Amino acid sequence: MNEKIAGYCDHIIRAGIFVMAVSSGISITGIQLGFFPALFAWLVKIAATGKASIRKTPLDMPMLMFIITTLISCFAGVNLPDSSRGMIKTVGWMLIFFLVASNVKPEALRRTVLAMLVSGTAGAVYGLAKFFLKHELRLKGTPFPQLTSEIMLLMLGLTLAFLFLDSEKEAEPAAGKPLKIIARGGSVLIFSTVILTFVRGAWFGLLGLMLVFLLIARKPKVIAGIAGVLAVFFALVIFIPQNPVASRFKTIVQLDSGTGFQRLCMWKSGAAMVKDYPLGVGLNNVEKVYMKYRRLEMPEHRQNEAHLHNNFVQIAVERGIPGLLAFIWLWIVFFRSAWQVYRKNTGWAKVAVLGGILGLTGFHIAGIFEYDFGTSMVMMNVWMVAGMIFSARQNDEKTR
Repeated sequence: MNEKIAGYCDHIIRAGIFVMAVSSGISITGIQLGFFPALFAWLVKIAATGKASIRKTPLDMPMLMFIITTLISCFAGVNLPDSSRGMIKTVGWMLIFFLVASNVKPEALRRTVLAMLVSGTAGAVYGLAKFFLKHELRLKGTPFPQLTSEIMLLMLGLTLAFLFLDSEKEAEPAAGKPLKIIARGGSVLIFSTVILTFVRGAWFGLLGLMLVFLLIARKPKVIAGIAGVLAVFFALVIFIPQNPVASRFKTIVQLDSGTGFQRLCMWKSGAAMVKDYPLGVGLNNVEKVYMKYRRLEMPEHRQNEAHLHNNFVQIAVERGIPGLLAFIWLWIVFFRSAWQVYRKNTGWAKVAVLGGILGLTGFHIAGIFEYDFGTSMVMMNVWMVAGMIFSARQNDEKTR
């Protein structure tokens, strides 16, 4: 009887993860509609079988330390109720990692990767259609350009990985022609979407993603393709000076005024907060203490800030120095382990791993200029992509 219940739960888990993947590029509601039934079914399965069935990964200890340091910051901070709500979200996002890593089998990665690829392409089409039909100043397929750009960086990593490994005959079974057309078109559309959000941090993330892709691929056609894309981008900046891309790009180096200057002021304020609150002010509490540390040179219209436009500064302020160290440790272990998984795998597992490495590289580089670690839809996608990488581990089938 218990095995029958477990079988039903497996169907619900697989369906839920598929719904999450299909919704990943277009809808936070869709991700939640897939996640909560899948999580509930997983818990029922664990209760029915008496086995935890949680895959062990190299991230277990860093993630535990990140949770512990976050919990300490909640009690050491300035407002426990608000911090507690943030803590619940943090743990909920991380559960997506374990759900995906423990329940997506290597042979099921093909379906999950393709669902995310199609979802990312659909999100790009929707954003571009809104941008051109409504004559928007900045593309925003989601409520905010920053959110759109961060999600599209994750999706671009998957499309580039698929195209490269399929061309190398490593994506087996081989993709059909319609899927290749979708992937090629999707990569162009997603790339265009990131550019037209005019989010400069995402542009840096895009550049970093492509450079890492270049280092991993090291093929003449990849080098030629990346060189061509960069040539077109910089031609827009240099030879057509009045276009909006060029105008936005030039503000990057304007550190004595504008949003670049404001970010520097926020980071200095953040450093002062860390000095006074070495264990953190607690989650969701930055705006409660910001005015005490606000730089006098900040423009009058920037009176208060809920976040400080930098993942590392924000985490240090909210979760303290121990939280920042745990965060850095977590992602060092992640990229080191992901690279090992990439080298050992083949087929669609390799596509998922390379796509995750590329997408999360872009995500973290963009996070130097924006606090993208605190947005639900982004973090759900981050942990889903990370979970896919560790579901692809062929040499470690241990479960707790």
